[in-house]
Amino acid sequence: MIEGVCRVWGLSYTGNLIAFPGDNAAEIDLTDGCFDLSDNFISITKVEAGAPAEQNAMPETFEQSTPMDIALNIVPNPAINTLMVKFEIEQDIQTTASLQILGLSGQVIATQNVIIQQGANQFELDITEVPSGMNFIRLVSEHLIESKNFIKLQD
Repeated sequence: MIEGVCRVWGLSYTGNLIAFPGDNAAEIDLTDGCFDLSDNFISITKVEAGAPAEQNAMPETFEQSTPMDIALNIVPNPAINTLMVKFEIEQDIQTTASLQILGLSGQVIATQNVIIQQGANQFELDITEVPSGMNFIRLVSEHLIESKNFIKLQD
């Protein structure tokens, strides 16, 4: 067994899987649709089998991203040209996040990088180029993935 630390992420995808066991995800297409690594991961420390008990003891810290529970508020909804994304964060945090607009089939239409922090957060998005109908806002950071639908009306 090889000793060391590795991180484990989740993989989300749409479409058909075209990868095979043993394929390297960094070198090949995994699917004929979209895929993305999750922002949440855990770190696993491997130790040699049969090592003394003190080396096999659980580490004092276990690195894992801690998800936050927030509620996105989108106003107005339905919207025509712009909409406001509002939410509160209780945790003491300041980090970069990605606000994404997704179409009904899950394709990313637009992305805006933002700084989120403890307290009230509010961001205005231009949706003039977004297709009319149902769409989604997805907020992605190291600590959360949250989404909510909105309706884009024709001008």
